[in-house]
Amino acid sequence: FPFGAMLGALLLPVLGLALGWRAAVVASAAVIAAGALASAALYRDPPAPPGAAAAGGRGAARRVLTDRDLWLVAVATLIFAGVQTVWMAYLALYLQGVVGLTLLAASRYLALAQAGGMTGRVVFGVLSDRVFGGGRRLPLAIAGCGTAVCSVAIAFTGSGSSAVWLVVLCAVFGFVGIGWNGVQHTLMAELAGPGSAGAAVGFGLALSSIGVTVGPPVFGALVEGAGGYRGPWIGLAATMAGALLLLALVRERRRFA
Repeated sequence: FPFGAMLGALLLPVLGLALGWRAAVVASAAVIAAGALASAALYRDPPAPPGAAAAGGRGAARRVLTDRDLWLVAVATLIFAGVQTVWMAYLALYLQGVVGLTLLAASRYLALAQAGGMTGRVVFGVLSDRVFGGGRRLPLAIAGCGTAVCSVAIAFTGSGSSAVWLVVLCAVFGFVGIGWNGVQHTLMAELAGPGSAGAAVGFGLALSSIGVTVGPPVFGALVEGAGGYRGPWIGLAATMAGALLLLALVRERRRFA
């Protein structure tokens, strides 16, 4: 996801300016269709390891939906995903409208954030496995705290901001604000156990989709109501604090160390 988003941020604005936005949308749809067809034709599921648990069916879904810790992580994920999507939706607009960059310059910073996300997903996974002994909450807490700090920082970023500052801000946000995803999936799967891991990850994705869908329009309405971005950006940081509180209540059960 971050790699494709990075390519889109780099290439689609150029294509849109050269050929029009419709051509850019059609090109994007064509690439998606080609990727889906290639995956369907080439991908094969690996064989299940000996002794793997069979799918739990309704029992797995029931276990997931009645698990307190899975609900806590899933709702926290809703907030994480909503904050991430707000950044992705409004970063280029903010850099254009408030900082005063051109469309192409703003899109490059968006691509930089996605590149930071690519790096963060790998690094957070390695840290979780190797440094934190299989612990998942602490890497997520680091990501959440970093995202909150970045949200406050961008609230005070205006016209005249240096390129160095924008590079640091966008790269750091991408690292923490996008890099959390893999660790969260792992935490959901480990909390559920082998027989319910798929249902748990699907449940987390379903709730995160609510944040993805609701976050940007709510943020936009707040920007219009406040007459500017500063208050909504700071509010975004406060929202992330709520997600961190939910994670603090999770009783983690480590399965890999």
